[in-house]
Amino acid sequence: MASDQEHAESRTAGSPQPSLGETMLTVNWQSELDWLRRENTGENGRLSKTIVKYPNFSVVLMVMKPEAKFPEHKSAGRISVQVLKGHIQMHVLGSLVDLPAGNLVALDRGVLHDVEALDESAFVLTIFSSETGEKL
Repeated sequence: MASDQEHAESRTAGSPQPSLGETMLTVNWQSELDWLRRENTGENGRLSKTIVKYPNFSVVLMVMKPEAKFPEHKSAGRISVQVLKGHIQMHVLGSLVDLPAGNLVALDRGVLHDVEALDESAFVLTIFSSETGEKL
């Protein structure tokens, strides 16, 4: 029989907040999206929830209303953006990257980019830094 400690180290993410640094965590994206939709959309038509957070690795679920934007910015770590629902566009290195649902883009650290939702959109932002002391 599993101990309480073993149960504490392996959980399924469920809202409002999973334990972010578990040994193992499984996520049902639809459940997480349903929970975020019940919340008020954040400032500027954006809402996010950190699903996983380790010193050098984070996974964040993002929801954006149509025409919501993230202004140009960069990440200290490498990132990937995987669109679950909707349609977003990013300006990256002078190019327009079109990302309808089912698409993914990966960027090296320090690459300037912005994000705009064309439809109500949900995407998973993954951030990785090879240096454990680097803030994400």
